[in-house]
Amino acid sequence: MKQLLTFINRSSHPATTQRYSLAVSEAAEAHKVSRAGGFTLIELLIASALISIMAIGTVNLFIGIDTLQRRAQRIEIATRVAEAKIESLRNSHYNSLEPDTTVDFSAELPEELPPPRSGEVVITEPTPGLKQIEVSVTYAQLPRAKTVTLTGLIGSIGIAQ
Repeated sequence: MKQLLTFINRSSHPATTQRYSLAVSEAAEAHKVSRAGGFTLIELLIASALISIMAIGTVNLFIGIDTLQRRAQRIEIATRVAEAKIESLRNSHYNSLEPDTTVDFSAELPEELPPPRSGEVVITEPTPGLKQIEVSVTYAQLPRAKTVTLTGLIGSIGIAQ
């Protein structure tokens, strides 16, 4: 367009220059009016595709966060149950803890842990006067079962350090 205007300006006849100049400015104005009407179909399709991709990514992010939050909550519940079981055994009399025994406390597990769930206490005596308590809580978590295991020591005169 600049070349056309330069050519027209070099022309010697003023009426020709004015007529071509007017035609060029009308064409430029018509282009602006047609462009000001909105977006093209291609632009709308590209914008829709980008928004869709971002929406799918955001939804997947929230689903992943929700899944991780539920898993963390179940681990916390299982850990608290195991800690409570160790504390209840520490509060019992030392001589009532028979070495080399296994105690099933699956019936005491909360409903928040998905079935199948189980709880087990294994009592051993690694050295005389010291008993080891290993508490395991197992529950379903896809694709396989999740087990939380805590171990505590109880001495004949109290809690071992």
